[in-house]
This record gives sequence, C-alpha cells and structure tokens, in this order.
Amino acid sequence: MGRLIACVLTLLVFSPKLPFSFCTSTHNLLVPGKSISANQTLISPTGNFALGFFSPENCTNTSLAFETPLDSPGVFLLGSDGNLVVLDGKTRKALIWSSNASLPASATNATIGLLMDTGNLVLGFGKDQTKDPLWQSFDHPSDTLLPSMMISLNKRTDQQRRLTSWAAVDDPKPGKFSLGIDLQLPAQVVVWKENTGPYWRTFKNPSATFLVLSFNVEFDDHTDEVYFTYGVSDSLVKLRSVLNPNGLFVLLLWQDDSKTWSELGDWTGECVRENALTCGRNREGFSKLELLKIPEHAVVLENKKSGKGHAKNFFKKRWAVIAIAIVSATTGLLAAIVGYLLWKRISRNEDNGSAGSGKDGTELPLSGLKSILAATNNFSEANKLGEGGFGPVYKGILPENEEVAIKRLSKKSGKGHEEFMNELKLIAKLQHTNLVRLLGCCNEEEEMILIYEYMPNRSLDKLVFDPYEKIKLDWGKRFRIIEGIAQGVLYIHKYSRLRIIHRDLKASNILLDGEMNPKISDFGMARIFGMNQTEANTDKVVGTYGYMSPEYALLGNFSEKSDVFSFGVLILEIVSGKRNSSFHRFDPTLTLAGWAWELWKEGRGMEVIDESVREACDTHVLMYAFWVFLLASLNNFVIGFLLLFIKLKFRLRIASLGVLN
Repeated sequence: MGRLIACVLTLLVFSPKLPFSFCTSTHNLLVPGKSISANQTLISPTGNFALGFFSPENCTNTSLAFETPLDSPGVFLLGSDGNLVVLDGKTRKALIWSSNASLPASATNATIGLLMDTGNLVLGFGKDQTKDPLWQSFDHPSDTLLPSMMISLNKRTDQQRRLTSWAAVDDPKPGKFSLGIDLQLPAQVVVWKENTGPYWRTFKNPSATFLVLSFNVEFDDHTDEVYFTYGVSDSLVKLRSVLNPNGLFVLLLWQDDSKTWSELGDWTGECVRENALTCGRNREGFSKLELLKIPEHAVVLENKKSGKGHAKNFFKKRWAVIAIAIVSATTGLLAAIVGYLLWKRISRNEDNGSAGSGKDGTELPLSGLKSILAATNNFSEANKLGEGGFGPVYKGILPENEEVAIKRLSKKSGKGHEEFMNELKLIAKLQHTNLVRLLGCCNEEEEMILIYEYMPNRSLDKLVFDPYEKIKLDWGKRFRIIEGIAQGVLYIHKYSRLRIIHRDLKASNILLDGEMNPKISDFGMARIFGMNQTEANTDKVVGTYGYMSPEYALLGNFSEKSDVFSFGVLILEIVSGKRNSSFHRFDPTLTLAGWAWELWKEGRGMEVIDESVREACDTHVLMYAFWVFLLASLNNFVIGFLLLFIKLKFRLRIASLGVLN
C-alpha cells in the first residue's frame, strides 16, 4: 500500500490542464482533525505541486492512487494511529489505504502531513519533521521521477525503489513496464517489460556527474545502496521524467511560453517550411548535396523491406521534410588557411626539437639502472618531486650535470608494462615545444623508468591551485600557458608523425619549464588514430572524471573532441584558480562550469577570475577566455578553431551563442 499517494502529486503551476477539480485549499499542511475531500487540495509553498483526488480522462472513477480507484469520493487525513490514510467518503470508517509506517506511541495525534516544494509528501513528527520523516512519498515512486527523487537498490536487503508505468495514458493502474537498477548488468538503469525481462538499459558506466544546461545526473554504486537521481541547478527550470505506458523513459521540460511539456531531444515540432510545397507538380525530390555534415549524433534507420527507390517515393508521397546540419564551405576554407599558417610555425618547432635531441625521434638511449640510482641518490626522498598515477618522479643529475626528471613505475600502480611501452613508443616520436621531451629509458631488473627533461616549475596544478604559489602566474603567463597547451594539442591531433588522442589532459599533466612555458606530459593512456578515423570506443574508460567529456565517461566514445573538452576545463581552472573537482553535487556550484555560468548570468562574471590577478584583468579578456572555454565544452569545436580564437583574441558577445540561452 506504500506507493499509493505518489501519483496524486500533480504539477499545479506547470500544467495547463489540472486533473483536480477544487474550490478550496488547505495550503501545504495536514494536521490532526483536518482532511482533504474531493473538492480540496494541499498546495506546496511555491504553488508548483498539488495533492488531491482526481479523475483521469475517459474514466468515471475518482482515484487517489493506482491500486484503489474509488467509486465514490474518499477522504484523505491523519488516522488515529498517526498514519496518513484514505477512508471511504460516506462512512469515514472503511480503510482504503494507509501509509502504514511504524510509529512510536507518542506519535498518536502528533503527526503532520507536509507537501514540500520538491513534490515530496512527508509524514512528520517531532523536531526533524522533514529531515527524518516517518514516511515520504519519494520512497514510493509511481510513473514519475522528479528532481532529487531516487530510484535505488539496496545490495544487502534487495529493497528497491522502482518506477511503474500506467496501464494507459488515461488509466493509472500499474502497467507492463517498470524502471529500476539491476546489478547483474552491472549497475545500470533498466526498463523491464512484464514477463519478458530487460526491455531497455542505460549506458555502460553511468557513475559520472555531468552538466547539460541546468540538468545534472548522478549515479552512485559505491555504497550498499545503489541509486540513480538527477537535479536542477536553476530553480526556474522545471523538469520531470516519466515512464510512459509504452515503456519509454522520457525527460520533459516545461515551456512557459506555450504552457506545455516538451520532450527534451524531440525536435519534430520545430521544423516549418517557409514556402508551401507545390504538390502534384513533381518539382519536389531528392538532391545530392556536397560539403554537408551529418549531425554528430545522427541515427540512421534502415527500411530493410524496401529499396532506395521505394524510399524516395515514400517520402515524396508524404511530402516529408528532412533537416540536416550544414557546415559551410567557407568554414572549410578558413580551416585550411589557419592550418597552413599553424603548420609553418609547427614545422619550425619540430625541426628545432629534433636538432636539440640529436636523435631522429624513433630511438632513445638506454640508461643503466646503476647510473639512475646514482643520479637520484638511490631514489632518495629528498630527490622526490611528486607522485602521479604512474608512480613517483625524482629529480636526477646526470654525469654531465644535466638535470632530469626520472619517472619510476610504482609496484603499486594500476598501470603496467602496456602503459610504459605506450608512452615510450608515442612520446619518442613526438617533438614539439609544448610537449615534454623524453631523453631516455631503463627497463632493467623489473624496473621500468622514463627519463625526461627537467621542469623547474613543476606541474601546473602545483602553482595555479596553491594560494601562495599562484602569484607567480600573472595574466600574461596564464594566457601564454593556455595558448601553449592549445598548440601542443593541435600538434598531436593534426601535425605530428602520429595522430594521437591524449585522453588524460589535466592540470597535473601540464609541466612548466623555467620560463613558464607549458609542456604536455603523460602519454601512457594516449591512443593512435588513423588519418581518416574520427572516433573510437573502449570498454576501459581511463582518465580523470571532471576532465572527461560526457560521451567518453558514459559511453566510452573518444575522439579529438574528448581532448578539446578537457582543454576547456583546463582553461577555466587556469582563469579561476579553482579545481573542477572542488564542487559538490546538487548545488548550483555542481561543477566549476556550473558555478562560472551562474555568476556570468547574474552579471558577476569578474568573480570567476582568480583574486590574485582580478585587478589586472579587464572585462574583454575575461569574456574572451570564458567563451573559448564554453566553445570547448560544447564538444563541437576542433582545437584549431579554438587556437584561432585565442591568437586573434576574438571578443565574443554573450548573445552570439544562442544554444546556451
């Protein structure tokens, strides 16, 4: 009987067609001695939610819930034992439903019912009426998941919170579909169809938290209770997720202008012809269009029963409208010009790097373990520079008094021979001013060691996030660091001997030389792409959450744009001096990007800037840096275009990026 109440929570302000017929309201509080009958409701404080009896369309029964349609009006009140109950409206004696919570004896005639602004109906008692309720409707979902609600599975008790669809759009009885968590798949959100098993499931790795406009999703499988939930960082955004009677799990957004709910991702109602079709004159048809780009996430549906000719006739008869994203040929020409100018500069960098190394980039000198032990004073703690995922890094001095950084694979590291050989193979063939230079290696007595040029200013995270060290990074240095990282990424994507996706760009993997020039390091997780390859997929997602693009973290899909997304996060960290990982869930500051965007919308954009350099920064520089970050995080831009924005210092206006309005 627990889940009965959930379905009567209706979005009062959102919906133009209320299922309630009422004349009075008792606000959001139900106390002993008061009741809700057919013509009354509880209203949440902001007016967004209402609770009451309703009659579904095409249905003559008055219902409070799924399992118990009422032939006559019922009464909702607090029972004599303190539970929420529904009684027969005529006699007020026959019990139809109860919250059936275990209550202390002292709770008799002392409980209250509260309808919260979240849409949660709470049975409260004592001081912590809302923080520790005796019963709440959010624990008993119906077909709808509201922001901050959870679907969950307790690993120890197998107790579940699941959604259950309606039997039909006008019939609130339990339908054929349910949605919950199945640890056997593993740890995925699954829709089951009655008597047939799993019907649909989510992505392989849903444990990342990411930002899409004002909507964030969280999935946690690290505790006894595995749960899936979502939240809204902007209180003006009104969302709800519904498991439809046909088994579709949809996310709905309230449109204030049209006073309707629209399904996110459904654009079928947005395409309108400017000129009417001249039906019957045979002037409409299919044309071959070149220099076009299909949308990144396009899905092609094939009619296996018909040929191409049949498809043409099918669409012509129905006067179908097909919309395709177009990339102008002018954009391609601009890319070619930018590419040539950058290639000229990169060619000089590569020549200088090769000359400095004295090698052809394909072979490295092997160093003996004894010489490395001597250079690092037997891996002394005094020589230790730091430690990363690969293992500790030590400062060493070679016999020629050359300072080097020596990276030693840790026995405890999750990385191993594969990552060691991957870095050795890749970085030995890369020579660029903004990539760290590999000088040698050692693979002796089960030791795997890489020798790099020494970076006296250590890694970027040691400076930009340290309250005392960050003063070394004025605006000019920060700007040059951003540009240098972009140059390095462009080189490995476009102009190196191998086309490489780094997959782990983050502040700790950006090293700074004596002049504060950035150098990208740690290619152990990098992957080589073919010249015509645009995307790859992996079941083994590696890298650092917060820097990963959503499609990589959730689906394992990676490409050049994965690095571009990470670069965008780096820009904001460099500008703000704040770690992306320092923000918490279900807060307007969910991520660094969310925090920055909220400040920007409120006209407080200068607060994004690191206090240590804020006075030296003008608004134009901030705006330009912020929009370069946003372009990168949209995951639709290649690094070459971002570098063009950086070098030419485009002053983008906030209205120019309509997708975020």
